[in-house]
Amino acid sequence: MKSKLLKSVIITAALTISGVANASLITFYDTVSGGQSHYDATIAASSVQSDSSYTLTAQGSGNSWGFGDFTIGTASGSSWTNPNAGYAMTGAAINTTGSSGTNDIITFTFTDSINAFGFELGDWGTCCYPSTVRASFDNGAWVDIGTMTQASDNPNYDPNNSSHVNSGGTQGKGVFIGLIDDSAVFNTVKIDFTASGDFLYAGGTIKYSTFDVGGAVVVDNPSQVPEPTSLAILSLGLLSLTIKRKKV
Repeated sequence: MKSKLLKSVIITAALTISGVANASLITFYDTVSGGQSHYDATIAASSVQSDSSYTLTAQGSGNSWGFGDFTIGTASGSSWTNPNAGYAMTGAAINTTGSSGTNDIITFTFTDSINAFGFELGDWGTCCYPSTVRASFDNGAWVDIGTMTQASDNPNYDPNNSSHVNSGGTQGKGVFIGLIDDSAVFNTVKIDFTASGDFLYAGGTIKYSTFDVGGAVVVDNPSQVPEPTSLAILSLGLLSLTIKRKKV
């Protein structure tokens, strides 16, 4: 009974203090800064092997572009733009339109296998509801990342800002989308936008990482991740508790 109690204390303390949890597949979206912080904290807490980012610059029209570690392709061809400040994105983006059937899919292909990926998406959720973004890894089944059914679904929404309300609720401000797979690595990520007529910007700063399969620690609240010193103190305290209980 005592050992079971101690085990539950360790698990509870670890979850409460660090705000982390293990996961197999997680997809999320948030404001650009919030989403990037969530992604970075998760990678930092995991058994990371490599961690990279690349801020995109505008390219010429076409259907395939190379960026060293990865390429970006579209089946139907696309143009690029540097979204203005209103979109709150950190880099250039591909112009794409959701098509609800023909689907203007964007494909990211990486030279080396990864199991974490993130990108920015602007002008999502300003019209054409419901607007769903989904992903496929290595041509596997589609996984829904999120669906916006109204303006306030965008994490940038501000009901006290009259221009937000008048323009559909978001003014097209960007979000960061994160995809983390703890069960396998992949080389290709396809992103699909299903809302017919919803004009979107995909790109900004691309994040991609590799960690040991089974070694991901998803951080729900980046501000709660304990510093190494705190972890050491926690470990020493639990060890002391164990020794004391054994003596009793």
